[in-house]
Amino acid sequence: NVTTKRPVNCCAGAAFSEANQDIAIVSYAIPDGSVVAEQIAINRVSLEETEKRSYERIMFQPALIVSVAVHIISNDNILFILGTTSNNVEIICAKFAFISSQLRRAVTLQGHTDWITSIDIRAYENDIWLASGGQESIRIWRFELLQGNKIRVNSDSQLKAQFTLFDEETKVITYTINVTLQGVLNAHEDWIYSVEWHTSKLQLLSASNDKTIIIWEPSESAAGLWFDSVR
Repeated sequence: NVTTKRPVNCCAGAAFSEANQDIAIVSYAIPDGSVVAEQIAINRVSLEETEKRSYERIMFQPALIVSVAVHIISNDNILFILGTTSNNVEIICAKFAFISSQLRRAVTLQGHTDWITSIDIRAYENDIWLASGGQESIRIWRFELLQGNKIRVNSDSQLKAQFTLFDEETKVITYTINVTLQGVLNAHEDWIYSVEWHTSKLQLLSASNDKTIIIWEPSESAAGLWFDSVR
């Protein structure tokens, strides 16, 4: 149970199983431009909350956060993805709260021309895929995870950002992450208010104020090209 005295713009969560308990990571945005994140431990047998820890708050004023997603990379690495009214996608890194309560700004992804009203993130094969939707367009981002301090020479002009995840105590880098833009989808004719990845396939579902729902798939013959397979 998460309570707040302020209105909530948007919220998201993810869960991780450990021993005899489930750990839920919950994130929500409030109207002062800040993101709030909490870690909740729940006993798997009694379904009772056993522990709650809060992360430090990060503010993005004057921008507001209008969409959020949470992704657990490993036992101790978490990503919070934020869509803002400044037209940017903000990537926030964190550990589990019992390791560190700090939220760290990693990178800012640019390219949208208006508010980012919907975000979804999903692991597929060895990578993480992010979809961000706003006014009439969806941007597809691929997060390539490289072990340790391994730097891959990438001549791809679509490489937009790179950041690292590290051990909180030793500061040894555990992952290097390359972020590439894999496509811009433009078939909608009005605001896009929902994007959602398929749970097991590289397919994306989008819904728009233009009264259409589209299922997107990547082309098998041309890299970076996506098409609307169902409309």
